[in-house]
Amino acid sequence: EAATGSGQILTGSAPAEGATVSVEALAVKYTGADIGSQGTVKITMGAAELFQRALHDMTNTIDGYLDFRMESITESVDSLNTQIEEMEDRLNRRMEMLVNRFVNMETALSRIQNMSNWLSGQINSANRGWA
Repeated sequence: EAATGSGQILTGSAPAEGATVSVEALAVKYTGADIGSQGTVKITMGAAELFQRALHDMTNTIDGYLDFRMESITESVDSLNTQIEEMEDRLNRRMEMLVNRFVNMETALSRIQNMSNWLSGQINSANRGWA
């Protein structure tokens, strides 16, 4: 990044568009006597800046990690809810089928019982007529 000099003080310029590091308002004092370019100043991010960036990456509401995890969990919950609804539908159909089979069985048993009673009556009548 470029800097603006005034006396012995060099002040960092505003960052270029798209820059990831800003040296704006950073001041460096040069006390040497030589004129012209005297070298470079290397700036590295400190722990607080690294932490702030990591925190920003995690909490960014557009494409941060927490947003991604929340969307992922929401999709999982939606998928599980769909599976539960499908299972409940299958269970309800199975229960309806079993109830219908039970009703049919009860109806068949009732008919057999009626037939048994009728046959018993016929046999008893026949026995009385021969006696």
